[in-house]
This record gives sequence, C-alpha cells and structure tokens, in this order.
Amino acid sequence: MRTSFLERDRMVERSRANDSGPFDGGAGIGFTTPGCTAGFGVRDADTDAGYVLTAEHCGAIGSPWHVGWNTNTGTGTLVGYAVDSNDDHDTMIISTSVPDDHLYVGGQHDEVRAQVVGWTEVFPGQLLCQSGYTSAGEIGGPVCNLRVDFHYDDIEDLVEATQLDGDEAARGGDSGGPVYAVNPDGTVLAAGTTTRSAGPGFGFQDFATARDDYGNLVPATAIASTCRVSFVVSDSWGTGYAAIVTVYNDGPAINGWSLGWAFPGGQLVQGHWNGVFQQAGPAVTVTNENDNASIPTGGAVNFGFTANGSPGTPAPFTLNGTICN
Repeated sequence: MRTSFLERDRMVERSRANDSGPFDGGAGIGFTTPGCTAGFGVRDADTDAGYVLTAEHCGAIGSPWHVGWNTNTGTGTLVGYAVDSNDDHDTMIISTSVPDDHLYVGGQHDEVRAQVVGWTEVFPGQLLCQSGYTSAGEIGGPVCNLRVDFHYDDIEDLVEATQLDGDEAARGGDSGGPVYAVNPDGTVLAAGTTTRSAGPGFGFQDFATARDDYGNLVPATAIASTCRVSFVVSDSWGTGYAAIVTVYNDGPAINGWSLGWAFPGGQLVQGHWNGVFQQAGPAVTVTNENDNASIPTGGAVNFGFTANGSPGTPAPFTLNGTICN
C-alpha cells in the first residue's frame, strides 16, 4: 500500500471578530478594537487597485485599520490604511491588496458568509438588509426588511429607509457596514454602507454615489467578466414600474447581443423599447434591434421596459452566455 501526502494551505479561523485576508464585508474593524464595520471589498475596474469601503466618520485619512485586535498583546491584523474619504457622503476607502467577494451574514463568531456578485442602484420600495458588526452580536445576524423610502438630492445624497417590523435598524458600531439586496439564489448585490439610524429609521450611502466619489469601483467579485449591467428604476406606480438597462462591454467588440435575466418576484414585461423581448416565466431574454447590434470595446447600449408588480433587481445578468457584473 502506498501512502501519499497532499500539502495544503494552513486553515485559518475566520469570523467578524477575527477576519483575515482576503478581507470580507461585515467584519468589525478599528484602529485597535472594533469601532465600525467593513462595508465591501471593492476594486477599481480601471486600475485593479483594491479597497475596503466603509464610513468616513469612523476615522481619518492615513489611519491604520485592523481586525482581530488582541487587547493582551496590543496587536491585530492590518487591513490597510484609509486613503480617501468624502465627508458629505460619509464614505471612506481603505487600501488593501486582498479585498474579498463575500460578506458576513451570521453572528460575530462564526464563518457564515454570502457571496457578493455585483451591485444595485437603489429605488423607493426596494427591500434591503444591513449586516453590521454590533447588530450581529445582538441578534445573531443581519437586519433585514429595510424598505427604501427616499433618496435625497442634496449635498449628502443620503438614502433613508425604514425597518418594517419596527425593530432597531442599526446599532452603534454598525457604521460603514454593508447594505445589500438578496438574490433568489442567496447571493447578494452591494447597495451601500450604513451611515446613521434612529429606532426603525435608517440612513445609508448608496454604492452608486461611492462610485461617483472614487472612480469605477465594483465589488471584488470572483467572477471574471467582460461585461457590466446597470439596472435603474426610472419610475414606479401602484401596479408597476419602468426601468432602464445599460449594458457595458469591457471585452472584445460585439456584433449581435442577447441579454438574459430572471425576475425575482413574478414581474411581467408590459412594454419595451430599443430591444426585442421574450419572456418565459421569470426568465427574460432581450436581443438587439437592427440599429443597435454592435457594442464596441468600452461601449454600451441601453434599452427600457415597463413591467407590472413591485420593482426588483434581476440577477444574474448574462450577455451572450457570459455572466456580467
């Protein structure tokens, strides 16, 4: 009998309270002991630079951020240094070479995580969750049923939401933590980072504004993709809504395209423009018109539709069979 040996990397314990690189959203972070929560691991799609997104009010530019701080030894794992922030929008990015594509959704001392597969524009009526470090210690997981109410068009660009069950929407130490939408398959879409709360009232900064502040930020997904999709609800009413979809091509030039997705809540397309639509159950396929078949490298096409039911962010999007971020 032959015995063979397989060498593997040493297993490392991971949790919100003791994260390790690559760094996940939802972990407790601070100069020393946790004072805030990591939002999302992100990358600049143009430069591939890595960051952790969190809240500006948590600390100053140049400050070091740690996880797993040991009060006995006065040491912890360095995530990186804060390199940029926006005071009005209450966002900050921490430079790191190893951002991860997951976030913690369990308690403070377990490894329960969800995969981040993209990001979503936010819109009134959308239901979201926030997964802050302190709330995880209090209730053993994220706070969900956060209904988006308003997106202010002022210097702060704050989004307000309400916890529909009347529970505490967030707690001290949740600041900077991930706000996200849950897909039917259990994966999640980055929606923003926690800023403030009061009882069931909740304020957060949306991910789209962070992109405006820091460049072409995208979640640090493990999915290598040559396409990106923006899904924006442009109008809504009691029985339906309108949406604009923009498809960005980051790969070779395309001549002839087909975009597919699945609706999350039984929505049915009622009207459409700039594309040829087919729907079978929740599955929708949109192909090009004669005059918009080509998408050059770095180019984009857009189309729109109206649908009945409540607005919901479809996922995943596939372009000619390739999953898009």
